[in-house]
Amino acid sequence: MVRASGYPVERHTARTDDGFLLTVFRIPRPGRPAVFLMHGILSSSADFVFLGKGRALALLLHDAGYDVWMGNARGTTESRRHERLRPDQAAFWDFSWHEIGTLDVPACVDLVLRRTRQSALHYVGHSQVSRHRTLIFLQ
Repeated sequence: MVRASGYPVERHTARTDDGFLLTVFRIPRPGRPAVFLMHGILSSSADFVFLGKGRALALLLHDAGYDVWMGNARGTTESRRHERLRPDQAAFWDFSWHEIGTLDVPACVDLVLRRTRQSALHYVGHSQVSRHRTLIFLQ
């Protein structure tokens, strides 16, 4: 979807402390401030790009001069890999929102900071609780 809108895209992998291998997409603008976008429950990074050029948050941020990174929590279509487990094993799915917040997000943020060599980033996150639909902006 990113390429179809005329933007470059990179695929990176963040490893969590419990062995999940998460896909993180980047719409690169090296040397510019990094912004990390994290989707809500039952969603993925696609939410930030599917509206296309001129409307999608990730693309608007890139146009505004940001180095855009988008995470995908464990279990999403883009993040169904683990060092030892397979998605057809029950143990692969033995996680909750807690692990997404305490393991997935930190692994992705750490990846972005390492790759960009920046000491801080902008974070845009969506609630992982389905009854709340709140965007959180932290700096």
